[in-house]
Amino acid sequence: MAGPLPWQEAPWRRLMERKAAGRFPHALLIAGPAGIGKGAFVAALAGALLCEDSDGAACGRCAGCRQLAGGAHPDYSLWEPEEDAVTLKIHQIREMNQTIFLTRSRGPYKVCVVNPADAMTPAAADSLLKTLEEPPPLTVLLLVSHRTSQLSATIRSRCQVVRLAPCYGEPAIGWLGSQGMDTAAATSLLGITGGTPLRALALAGEGAMEEGGRVAAEVRDLCRGAADPATVAQRWCKAGLEVVLPWLQGAVQDAIRELFDPSGASLRGGTGEGGSGRLSLGHDLTLLFDIDSRLNRLGEALAKRHSLSPNSLAEQIAIPLYRAGDRSG
Repeated sequence: MAGPLPWQEAPWRRLMERKAAGRFPHALLIAGPAGIGKGAFVAALAGALLCEDSDGAACGRCAGCRQLAGGAHPDYSLWEPEEDAVTLKIHQIREMNQTIFLTRSRGPYKVCVVNPADAMTPAAADSLLKTLEEPPPLTVLLLVSHRTSQLSATIRSRCQVVRLAPCYGEPAIGWLGSQGMDTAAATSLLGITGGTPLRALALAGEGAMEEGGRVAAEVRDLCRGAADPATVAQRWCKAGLEVVLPWLQGAVQDAIRELFDPSGASLRGGTGEGGSGRLSLGHDLTLLFDIDSRLNRLGEALAKRHSLSPNSLAEQIAIPLYRAGDRSG
Protein backbone atom coordinates (compact mmCIF):
# COMPACT_ATOMS: atom_id res chain seq x y z
CA MET A 1 0.00 0.00 0.00
CA ALA A 2 1.19 3.53 -0.72
CA GLY A 3 2.79 5.47 2.10
CA PRO A 4 2.97 9.22 2.70
CA LEU A 5 4.40 11.51 0.06
CA PRO A 6 8.07 12.50 0.43
CA TRP A 7 7.46 15.98 1.89
CA GLN A 8 5.18 14.50 4.58
CA GLU A 9 7.81 12.40 6.33
CA ALA A 10 8.19 14.54 9.48
CA PRO A 11 4.51 14.56 10.58
CA TRP A 12 4.19 10.93 9.51
CA ARG A 13 7.13 9.86 11.67
CA ARG A 14 5.70 11.64 14.73
CA LEU A 15 2.35 9.90 14.32
CA MET A 16 3.92 6.48 13.83
CA GLU A 17 5.88 6.96 17.04
CA ARG A 18 2.66 7.66 18.89
CA LYS A 19 1.00 4.64 17.28
CA ALA A 20 3.85 2.36 18.34
CA ALA A 21 3.62 3.74 21.88
CA GLY A 22 -0.14 3.11 22.03
CA ARG A 23 -0.90 6.82 22.41
CA PHE A 24 -2.58 7.61 19.11
CA PRO A 25 -5.02 10.58 19.27
CA HIS A 26 -8.74 9.86 18.95
CA ALA A 27 -9.22 12.73 16.48
CA LEU A 28 -6.83 14.36 14.02
CA LEU A 29 -7.42 17.45 11.91
CA ILE A 30 -5.28 17.03 8.79
CA ALA A 31 -4.79 20.58 7.57
CA GLY A 32 -3.00 22.06 4.60
CA PRO A 33 -3.57 23.83 1.29
CA ALA A 34 -5.32 22.11 -1.59
CA GLY A 35 -2.84 20.07 -3.58
CA ILE A 36 -0.46 19.30 -0.71
CA GLY A 37 -1.52 15.63 -0.65
CA LYS A 38 -3.85 15.43 2.35
CA GLY A 39 -5.79 12.60 0.71
CA ALA A 40 -2.67 10.51 0.22
CA PHE A 41 -1.57 11.17 3.80
CA VAL A 42 -4.95 10.17 5.22
CA ALA A 43 -5.11 7.04 3.07
CA ALA A 44 -1.67 5.99 4.28
CA LEU A 45 -2.67 6.76 7.87
CA ALA A 46 -5.89 4.73 7.62
CA GLY A 47 -3.87 1.85 6.21
CA ALA A 48 -1.39 2.02 9.07
CA LEU A 49 -4.17 2.06 11.68
CA LEU A 50 -6.05 -0.87 10.17
CA CYS A 51 -3.02 -3.02 9.39
CA GLU A 52 -2.97 -6.18 11.50
CA ASP A 53 0.74 -7.00 11.13
CA SER A 54 2.66 -3.75 11.59
CA ASP A 55 3.34 -1.12 14.26
CA GLY A 56 4.20 1.41 11.54
CA ALA A 57 3.09 1.81 7.95
CA ALA A 58 0.65 -0.69 6.44
CA CYS A 59 2.22 -3.99 5.41
CA GLY A 60 -0.05 -4.36 2.37
CA ARG A 61 -0.27 -8.13 2.85
CA CYS A 62 -2.49 -8.88 5.86
CA ALA A 63 -6.24 -9.46 5.63
CA GLY A 64 -6.96 -5.94 6.92
CA CYS A 65 -4.75 -4.32 4.28
CA ARG A 66 -6.32 -6.43 1.53
CA GLN A 67 -9.84 -5.53 2.65
CA LEU A 68 -9.01 -1.83 2.81
CA ALA A 69 -7.40 -1.91 -0.64
CA GLY A 70 -10.52 -3.59 -1.99
CA GLY A 71 -12.79 -0.96 -0.45
CA ALA A 72 -14.47 -3.48 1.85
CA HIS A 73 -12.93 -3.04 5.30
CA PRO A 74 -15.76 -3.15 7.88
CA ASP A 75 -13.98 -0.81 10.29
CA TYR A 76 -13.32 1.98 7.77
CA SER A 77 -15.76 4.58 6.52
CA LEU A 78 -15.37 7.71 4.38
CA TRP A 79 -17.85 10.58 4.61
CA GLU A 80 -17.94 13.10 1.77
CA PRO A 81 -20.56 15.40 0.24
CA GLU A 82 -23.14 13.43 -1.66
CA GLU A 83 -23.09 13.47 -5.45
CA ASP A 84 -23.67 16.98 -6.88
CA ALA A 85 -23.60 18.46 -3.35
CA VAL A 86 -21.00 20.77 -1.84
CA THR A 87 -21.88 20.24 1.84
CA LEU A 88 -21.84 17.38 4.31
CA LYS A 89 -25.32 17.20 5.76
CA ILE A 90 -26.48 16.35 9.24
CA HIS A 91 -28.02 13.00 8.25
CA GLN A 92 -24.60 11.86 7.03
CA ILE A 93 -22.85 12.80 10.27
CA ARG A 94 -25.62 11.16 12.30
CA GLU A 95 -25.13 7.98 10.29
CA MET A 96 -21.39 8.23 10.86
CA ASN A 97 -21.95 8.63 14.60
CA GLN A 98 -23.97 5.43 14.62
CA THR A 99 -21.22 3.65 12.70
CA ILE A 100 -18.58 4.80 15.15
CA PHE A 101 -20.28 3.16 18.11
CA LEU A 102 -20.68 -0.22 16.43
CA THR A 103 -18.33 -2.93 17.67
CA ARG A 104 -15.11 -3.26 15.71
CA SER A 105 -15.17 -6.23 13.36
CA ARG A 106 -11.46 -7.06 13.09
CA GLY A 107 -9.19 -4.05 12.87
CA PRO A 108 -6.96 -2.70 15.65
CA TYR A 109 -8.93 0.54 15.28
CA LYS A 110 -12.13 1.84 13.79
CA VAL A 111 -11.34 4.68 11.36
CA CYS A 112 -13.76 7.32 10.09
CA VAL A 113 -12.64 9.95 7.57
CA VAL A 114 -14.54 13.23 7.08
CA ASN A 115 -13.42 14.96 3.87
CA PRO A 116 -13.62 17.90 3.68
CA ALA A 117 -14.59 18.66 7.24
CA ASP A 118 -15.08 22.35 6.40
CA ALA A 119 -17.96 21.29 4.10
CA MET A 120 -20.12 20.31 7.08
CA THR A 121 -23.27 22.32 7.61
CA PRO A 122 -23.53 23.98 11.05
CA ALA A 123 -26.00 21.31 12.17
CA ALA A 124 -23.69 18.53 10.96
CA ALA A 125 -20.75 20.10 12.79
CA ASP A 126 -22.77 20.26 16.02
CA SER A 127 -23.64 16.59 15.63
CA LEU A 128 -19.98 15.67 15.14
CA LEU A 129 -18.96 17.70 18.17
CA LYS A 130 -20.89 15.40 20.50
CA THR A 131 -18.89 12.42 19.28
CA LEU A 132 -15.59 14.32 19.52
CA GLU A 133 -16.35 15.09 23.15
CA GLU A 134 -17.00 11.43 24.08
CA PRO A 135 -15.37 9.19 21.49
CA PRO A 136 -15.48 5.40 21.85
CA PRO A 137 -12.15 3.65 22.56
CA LEU A 138 -9.85 2.58 19.73
CA THR A 139 -11.71 4.80 17.28
CA VAL A 140 -9.93 7.46 15.22
CA LEU A 141 -11.65 10.33 13.47
CA LEU A 142 -9.63 11.85 10.63
CA LEU A 143 -10.93 15.28 9.63
CA VAL A 144 -9.48 16.71 6.41
CA SER A 145 -9.51 20.44 5.69
CA HIS A 146 -7.70 23.11 3.69
CA ARG A 147 -9.89 25.89 5.15
CA THR A 148 -9.67 25.24 8.87
CA SER A 149 -10.87 28.76 9.64
CA GLN A 150 -14.31 27.61 8.51
CA LEU A 151 -14.40 25.02 11.30
CA SER A 152 -15.61 26.09 14.70
CA ALA A 153 -13.00 26.76 17.36
CA THR A 154 -14.64 24.07 19.49
CA ILE A 155 -14.15 21.37 16.86
CA ARG A 156 -10.55 22.46 16.28
CA SER A 157 -9.87 22.30 20.01
CA ARG A 158 -11.14 18.70 20.20
CA CYS A 159 -8.67 17.53 17.54
CA GLN A 160 -4.91 17.34 17.36
CA VAL A 161 -3.90 19.34 14.31
CA VAL A 162 -1.46 17.89 11.79
CA ARG A 163 -0.34 20.63 9.40
CA LEU A 164 1.04 19.58 6.05
CA ALA A 165 3.22 22.52 5.06
CA PRO A 166 3.89 23.74 1.51
CA CYS A 167 7.14 22.51 -0.03
CA TYR A 168 9.02 24.55 -2.66
CA GLY A 169 12.27 22.59 -2.89
CA GLU A 170 13.41 19.07 -2.29
CA PRO A 171 11.77 16.62 -1.84
CA ALA A 172 8.86 18.10 -3.84
CA ILE A 173 11.08 18.87 -6.85
CA GLY A 174 12.51 15.36 -6.73
CA TRP A 175 9.03 13.84 -6.60
CA LEU A 176 7.85 15.94 -9.55
CA GLY A 177 10.99 14.83 -11.39
CA SER A 178 9.96 11.21 -10.82
CA GLN A 179 6.67 12.12 -12.51
CA GLY A 180 8.54 13.26 -15.62
CA MET A 181 8.85 17.00 -14.92
CA ASP A 182 12.13 18.84 -15.41
CA THR A 183 13.61 20.89 -12.57
CA ALA A 184 12.93 24.31 -14.10
CA ALA A 185 9.25 23.55 -14.70
CA ALA A 186 8.88 21.99 -11.25
CA THR A 187 10.42 25.03 -9.57
CA SER A 188 8.21 27.46 -11.48
CA LEU A 189 5.01 25.49 -10.96
CA LEU A 190 5.68 25.01 -7.25
CA GLY A 191 6.17 28.77 -7.04
CA ILE A 192 2.85 29.67 -8.58
CA THR A 193 0.89 26.94 -6.78
CA GLY A 194 2.15 27.94 -3.36
CA GLY A 195 4.33 24.90 -2.82
CA THR A 196 1.62 22.33 -3.52
CA PRO A 197 3.15 19.53 -5.62
CA LEU A 198 -0.11 17.84 -6.63
CA ARG A 199 -1.47 21.10 -8.01
CA ALA A 200 1.82 21.65 -9.78
CA LEU A 201 1.58 18.21 -11.36
CA ALA A 202 -2.03 18.77 -12.41
CA LEU A 203 -1.18 22.11 -14.01
CA ALA A 204 1.76 20.61 -15.88
CA GLY A 205 -0.63 18.18 -17.51
CA GLU A 206 -2.75 21.06 -18.77
CA GLY A 207 -0.06 22.96 -20.67
CA ALA A 208 0.43 25.33 -17.77
CA MET A 209 3.90 26.55 -18.71
CA GLU A 210 2.66 27.79 -22.07
CA GLU A 211 -0.40 29.29 -20.42
CA GLY A 212 1.81 30.97 -17.84
CA GLY A 213 3.70 32.77 -20.60
CA ARG A 214 0.45 33.97 -22.14
CA VAL A 215 -0.91 35.21 -18.81
CA ALA A 216 2.36 37.02 -18.06
CA ALA A 217 2.23 38.80 -21.41
CA GLU A 218 -1.43 39.75 -20.88
CA VAL A 219 -0.78 41.11 -17.40
CA ARG A 220 2.16 43.09 -18.72
CA ASP A 221 0.04 44.49 -21.56
CA LEU A 222 -2.75 45.41 -19.15
CA CYS A 223 -0.31 47.27 -16.94
CA ARG A 224 1.13 49.12 -19.93
CA GLY A 225 -2.31 50.11 -21.13
CA ALA A 226 -1.80 48.04 -24.29
CA ALA A 227 -4.63 45.52 -23.77
CA ASP A 228 -8.38 45.73 -23.35
CA PRO A 229 -9.46 44.36 -19.93
CA ALA A 230 -12.72 42.92 -21.27
CA THR A 231 -10.96 41.04 -24.09
CA VAL A 232 -8.30 39.66 -21.75
CA ALA A 233 -10.91 38.56 -19.19
CA GLN A 234 -12.84 36.75 -21.90
CA ARG A 235 -9.68 34.90 -22.96
CA TRP A 236 -8.98 33.89 -19.34
CA CYS A 237 -12.46 32.43 -18.97
CA LYS A 238 -12.10 30.51 -22.22
CA ALA A 239 -8.70 29.13 -21.17
CA GLY A 240 -10.08 27.98 -17.81
CA LEU A 241 -9.79 29.98 -14.61
CA GLU A 242 -8.43 27.00 -12.69
CA VAL A 243 -5.36 27.13 -14.99
CA VAL A 244 -5.08 30.91 -15.28
CA LEU A 245 -5.62 31.79 -11.62
CA PRO A 246 -2.30 30.47 -10.20
CA TRP A 247 -0.31 32.49 -12.76
CA LEU A 248 -2.27 35.64 -11.95
CA GLN A 249 -1.67 35.12 -8.24
CA GLY A 250 2.02 34.49 -8.85
CA ALA A 251 2.41 37.69 -10.86
CA VAL A 252 0.67 39.87 -8.28
CA GLN A 253 2.42 38.28 -5.30
CA ASP A 254 5.80 38.66 -6.97
CA ALA A 255 5.03 42.32 -7.60
CA ILE A 256 4.27 42.74 -3.89
CA ARG A 257 7.51 40.99 -2.96
CA GLU A 258 9.50 43.18 -5.31
CA LEU A 259 8.26 46.32 -3.56
CA PHE A 260 9.70 44.96 -0.31
CA ASP A 261 12.81 43.46 -1.94
CA PRO A 262 13.85 45.35 -5.12
CA SER A 263 16.75 42.92 -5.65
CA GLY A 264 14.25 40.29 -6.76
CA ALA A 265 15.88 37.64 -4.57
CA SER A 266 12.55 36.73 -2.96
CA LEU A 267 10.63 36.23 -6.20
CA ARG A 268 9.26 32.74 -6.74
CA GLY A 269 9.28 32.85 -10.52
CA GLY A 270 5.53 33.04 -10.86
CA THR A 271 5.36 34.70 -14.24
CA GLY A 272 6.39 31.87 -16.51
CA GLU A 273 9.37 33.79 -17.81
CA GLY A 274 12.37 32.02 -16.36
CA GLY A 275 11.86 33.40 -12.87
CA SER A 276 11.34 37.04 -13.77
CA GLY A 277 8.44 38.40 -11.77
CA ARG A 278 8.94 42.04 -12.77
CA LEU A 279 5.78 43.02 -14.53
CA SER A 280 5.77 46.76 -13.78
CA LEU A 281 2.67 46.58 -11.61
CA GLY A 282 3.36 49.99 -10.18
CA HIS A 283 3.98 51.04 -6.61
CA ASP A 284 0.46 51.17 -5.15
CA LEU A 285 0.86 48.49 -2.48
CA THR A 286 -2.69 48.92 -1.20
CA LEU A 287 -4.09 48.27 -4.67
CA LEU A 288 -1.83 45.25 -5.18
CA PHE A 289 -2.97 43.76 -1.88
CA ASP A 290 -6.56 44.41 -2.91
CA ILE A 291 -6.04 42.57 -6.22
CA ASP A 292 -4.38 39.67 -4.38
CA SER A 293 -7.33 39.49 -2.00
CA ARG A 294 -9.73 39.44 -4.93
CA LEU A 295 -7.80 36.59 -6.51
CA ASN A 296 -7.98 34.62 -3.25
CA ARG A 297 -11.74 35.11 -3.10
CA LEU A 298 -11.97 34.02 -6.72
CA GLY A 299 -10.10 30.83 -5.83
CA GLU A 300 -12.53 30.14 -2.99
CA ALA A 301 -15.48 30.70 -5.34
CA LEU A 302 -14.04 28.26 -7.87
CA ALA A 303 -13.52 25.67 -5.10
CA LYS A 304 -17.22 25.98 -4.33
CA ARG A 305 -18.03 25.52 -8.03
CA HIS A 306 -19.28 29.05 -8.52
CA SER A 307 -19.21 30.37 -12.05
CA LEU A 308 -17.78 33.73 -13.05
CA SER A 309 -18.62 35.67 -16.18
CA PRO A 310 -15.98 37.48 -18.29
CA ASN A 311 -17.59 40.80 -17.38
CA SER A 312 -17.28 40.05 -13.67
CA LEU A 313 -13.67 38.91 -14.09
CA ALA A 314 -12.83 42.09 -15.99
CA GLU A 315 -14.33 44.24 -13.25
CA GLN A 316 -12.70 42.34 -10.39
CA ILE A 317 -9.23 41.63 -11.79
CA ALA A 318 -8.41 42.87 -15.30
CA ILE A 319 -9.51 46.48 -14.84
CA PRO A 320 -7.72 46.87 -11.47
CA LEU A 321 -4.55 45.47 -13.09
CA TYR A 322 -4.97 48.00 -15.90
CA ARG A 323 -5.24 50.77 -13.32
CA ALA A 324 -2.34 49.43 -11.22
CA GLY A 325 0.16 49.56 -14.06
CA ASP A 326 3.28 51.64 -14.04
CA ARG A 327 3.40 53.31 -17.44
CA SER A 328 6.44 55.46 -16.70
CA GLY A 329 8.68 53.10 -18.63
